[in-house]
Amino acid sequence: MYTIAERGNDMRNVILVTMSCALI
Repeated sequence: MYTIAERGNDMRNVILVTMSCALI
């Protein structure tokens, strides 16, 4: 069961990883 907060954190993590990969 995902909470809204956990889902938000997952989205943030995905964005951060994508940004990191884009920078590299």
